[in-house]
Amino acid sequence: MVELDPAADYRIKVGQRFHQVGNISAVWQAMSVYHDALGVEHAILMEAGRLGKKTLSASVLLDHSQYQLI
Repeated sequence: MVELDPAADYRIKVGQRFHQVGNISAVWQAMSVYHDALGVEHAILMEAGRLGKKTLSASVLLDHSQYQLI
């Protein structure tokens, strides 16, 4: 079961924007952040101006070889 805890300490903040390295045309914004049952932090992202949506772990989003915070 996924637990949403607004008081939890997250490394990703709602509203932060990212783009994938090598693809600066797609901007992804963190819409919500949560810890799964194993305690792994994830962010649900929406593609700015489009209908795209995906969930990534914080470790992937914070890996500068894959995504950059903008």
